[in-house]
Amino acid sequence: ERQSERYQALLDAAFDIVGGEGYAAATVRAICKRASLSERYFYESFSDTDDLLGAVYDTATATLGLLDDVLGPGWALLGVGVDAAALDACGR
Repeated sequence: ERQSERYQALLDAAFDIVGGEGYAAATVRAICKRASLSERYFYESFSDTDDLLGAVYDTATATLGLLDDVLGPGWALLGVGVDAAALDACGR
């Protein structure tokens, strides 16, 4: 369970950094600092930042798919904000 919590904390930190500061700011050190975790825990879950950002992208696209399922394909017209720059930086 702790490993799962650390994994999620790293995902959240990476999403925040990419969305707020851009892809170039998403370094292992910055992500670990934001997540309040050591680099040891980063490498427990991910091989490098590309691996983590791929997981962020997968999570974001799965979430958007769920929004489509629940709200219908026109959900974006409802004013729900999605940071397109963060998704683009992750490879969308």
